[in-house]
Formats: sequence, structure tokens, C-alpha cells
Amino acid sequence: NEILFRRQLGGLSEMGAPYDLFSACDLDKIDTDRYKLVIFLDQFVKNDVSERVISRLRKQKKTLLFLYAHNIVEDGNFSLDTMNDSLGMKLFANGEEDTVVLEGGKTWQTPWYQR
Repeated sequence: NEILFRRQLGGLSEMGAPYDLFSACDLDKIDTDRYKLVIFLDQFVKNDVSERVISRLRKQKKTLLFLYAHNIVEDGNFSLDTMNDSLGMKLFANGEEDTVVLEGGKTWQTPWYQR
């Protein structure tokens, strides 16, 4: 997806930041020792493997950046609580909204979040 993926890579390149790309399907196979920062791009659907990897990365004191509504979908349903649990912080809405459209046409109005 052009907006959710490729434009973010351009920003990393523009600031001269080296990066490696991995599929979320391979998270449990990656040797993360050499990374200080791990960016999770547009992972809307909760994934048990990523939850285990995130837990391990937190214990290793890695810096984690989650872009846009991480783990907002669990078992086909939208849940702010699922995202809160995954991120380990309480998020709340400030009233401004945007729309997320998932495969199959399912939509959800998602607020912009603040800590």
C-alpha cells in the first residue's frame, strides 16, 4: 500500500536511517540483538506471535514504535481495549475521527489517540 508503507520508507531514507524489512509472519525468526529500534507498520490484526516478540523486545529494553492503530482488531472485531493491552498504556479519543477500511469493506471510525 502506497500510503501506509512506501511513503514511510521514504522518510527513513531521507533522514539517512538504515533499515531492514521483515514480514510480521517472520517476527519470531528474526535475531533482534542488532536493533535498537523496531517499527511495527500498520499491524491492525492482533497476532499471538507478535505479542510474544513484543514482550521479549520490551524485556530487552528495545525502543518500539507502533504506527497506526496497532492490534485494534481481534477475532474480527475492533477493540480499543485490545490495543491498550498490547501497547501497555491507556489511550483515549480527543474527538477527531478518521475511517479505517479493512479487506472486505468492513469500516470503523477510529479516533486520533493521545497518551
